[in-house]
Amino acid sequence: MAQHLTINEVAESFRGSPLYMAPEIMQGQSYDAKVDLWSVGVILFESLFGAPPFASETLEELEIKVLDTKPVEIPDIPGVSQACADLLQGLLERDPQRRISFDRFFGHSFIDLDHMPSAQSLSRARSLIKQAVVKDSEGKLGLAVTLYCEALEHFLPALEYEDDPSTVEALKEKIKQYIERAEILKAAVKEKRPFLREKPHKLLDEMQKKYVAVKAALIKAQNADKLESRGEYDRALECYQAALELLLPMIEGFYRSHIL
Repeated sequence: MAQHLTINEVAESFRGSPLYMAPEIMQGQSYDAKVDLWSVGVILFESLFGAPPFASETLEELEIKVLDTKPVEIPDIPGVSQACADLLQGLLERDPQRRISFDRFFGHSFIDLDHMPSAQSLSRARSLIKQAVVKDSEGKLGLAVTLYCEALEHFLPALEYEDDPSTVEALKEKIKQYIERAEILKAAVKEKRPFLREKPHKLLDEMQKKYVAVKAALIKAQNADKLESRGEYDRALECYQAALELLLPMIEGFYRSHIL
């Protein structure tokens, strides 16, 4: 995809392709295959938002935008997932040393090659189901739920891969059973851990009235707990982390003022 050309040579030799050229090529620097990752980022951006990130009227304007030091802004509309935004930022990193690597690209959660329909989808799903059943029988409900959900993430691609109607119908029935069992276990886990779903403890109630950060963190933690109960573990983790980010500075300040 990439060729070592000056900006003027590009103008004479290509039509349209400068939009997809990495900054190091425009600057006439040496480069490696990571310039292709930049091009993938531009194409992904254009596919999502209907226009390339550095749309310009002239080649000079394009060069200014591409070589700017400001991070590429991800439009709010249409909204994209955090995983998608993270991948775009990694691909459209102007510094090739900091740009996402090929290994990280292919292993990124947004690409998710592990869950593409393939001949291995069904065997992976069945392996995870076996583990889920074992943990279920041992009473390790939270882990069982996680394994059931992970298995379903492979069963659905297996449905797309299979072309035998009878096999597809049998899989659909199994998937329905596993979903029902996962929902039952989620309800059981919720009953065992009601601490965030009930009214906050009196001390927490007083603290959230006094400290804005505590109130905001508690709301995020409650949202995280609801997401976790629905099996949305990645989003739950993000909410838990956001809650901690709100609390840690306050805890540090309290420690310094009262302990040190």
